[in-house]
Amino acid sequence: MKNSRHHEFEFTIPGDHPCLEGHFPDHPVVPAVVLLDQVLQGIDRAWKRQPRRLSQAKFVSPLLPDEPAQVSLELDADGIKFSARKGERLLFNGNFLLP
Repeated sequence: MKNSRHHEFEFTIPGDHPCLEGHFPDHPVVPAVVLLDQVLQGIDRAWKRQPRRLSQAKFVSPLLPDEPAQVSLELDADGIKFSARKGERLLFNGNFLLP
């Protein structure tokens, strides 16, 4: 879903993604940097904007390879709030500041 202030999208990191090697052996989880990169890509697709910096992020539950994550973005005057869920389970949330 997309409007001028709200955008939603889904992503999945495949089990053979190079970021998973060694993160963690026999129990891979998607690294936070990869999750944030997906959010930044979603922001670029929605609004063609590049945030200035990450003001806060909280990682609540791990995302496993091949699991879909649903991301919700909310644009306001100061920045972009984001949250990601797998079903009802919150994965992570936070805020990027805009220039």
